[in-house]
Amino acid sequence: ALARFSDETLLTIFKIFNEHHPLDTEKGAGLSSLPQVRTEMEPLYLKGRYLKIQRYVSQTVWIIDGVKKEQDSIEEIMQKLIYPFFDCDNHKFHSGGREDCDVRMLGKGRTFLFEVINARKTKQLKDPAFFTALTQHVNNENDQIRVSGLQMVE
Repeated sequence: ALARFSDETLLTIFKIFNEHHPLDTEKGAGLSSLPQVRTEMEPLYLKGRYLKIQRYVSQTVWIIDGVKKEQDSIEEIMQKLIYPFFDCDNHKFHSGGREDCDVRMLGKGRTFLFEVINARKTKQLKDPAFFTALTQHVNNENDQIRVSGLQMVE
């Protein structure tokens, strides 16, 4: 079961556990006898708009009969460029509509939501310049898409 506890609560739980099940290092029991605990962060949601400035870029990974149909996708490009900022485990890409892979998406662009799952780096979210820096990074590190209006949503 997944439960959310503060650091203080977790410390209390481990102290109580250790009182009733002390580690016996002389008999070879060690940290491996402790219960396994996994903590996860709440998902973060990045909202923005994307432009697809090159053709033959699918919106998401496109696999038919085990064969990847396009070399790149908007989702994969964003994943590669956004993950290092959050040190996350996974993501989900949601868009406000679809377009064929052989067309460009210009004008105001298409809205998207990039769900960041189990981010371990979150302190940067307090910095007002973070989203500007993230936008510039995504836009400068690829020649296929551009993003704008990046922001957190709840």
